Amino acid sequence: MALRSRNAQSLHDRVIRHVAEAIKGYDVYTNPGQEKNFSVKGLYPDVVVCLRGTYTVVRVLEVETADTVTFEHAREQWIPYSTLPNFCLVVPYDMLNVAREICRQFGIRSISFGYFVVDPNGRIRVIVP
Repeated sequence: MALRSRNAQSLHDRVIRHVAEAIKGYDVYTNPGQEKNFSVKGLYPDVVVCLRGTYTVVRVLEVETADTVTFEHAREQWIPYSTLPNFCLVVPYDMLNVAREICRQFGIRSISFGYFVVDPNGRIRVIVP
């Protein structure tokens, strides 16, 4: 797995936090950085959404930064995660088409896409379907 720069890792973890905070009405678990707090079938996606009061997984989200929207990450993570419930890949807005093309080339069909943007003041806006 490719290692992120310190700045990219910080952005990645901030986006995870924003994604988790945006999800209402569910229990949300996160695996930022190298943390392994909650697994689904032995995998550790960045955000796991469960029905409130249960461990019934209804959605998994994986956050990527510009440097990890790659064929390598698709092989290592996106393909296995696409077998999990309601998989959503969250990428920088300007990498959406690249991520879609990588998924198309790998035949990853059971996926939705979200994105994030960082404004000039460093504020993050996350859009997830």
